[in-house]
Amino acid sequence: MDVRQDAKIARGLSRNPDGGLRVDDTPPGSLVEEMRLLPGDVITAVNGEPVTSPEDFVRIYRAQGRPTQMTVMREGRELHRH
Repeated sequence: MDVRQDAKIARGLSRNPDGGLRVDDTPPGSLVEEMRLLPGDVITAVNGEPVTSPEDFVRIYRAQGRPTQMTVMREGRELHRH
């Protein structure tokens, strides 16, 4: 496992105290930027699997590739990204 690569995959994400993954930033060229997420968004599921940490996100990414489905909370609304 390449720790630097894992950090790059999860760049801009952190554990959200209330559950899920918080988008803190959308660095240029990052996966969160490519997925058109916004700072403040909270990812609760990726490809149908709940996520609670950047490590969960990296594990799913490594096993399944770029996310094809995400459940995201944005400004109190649940969004389903495909």
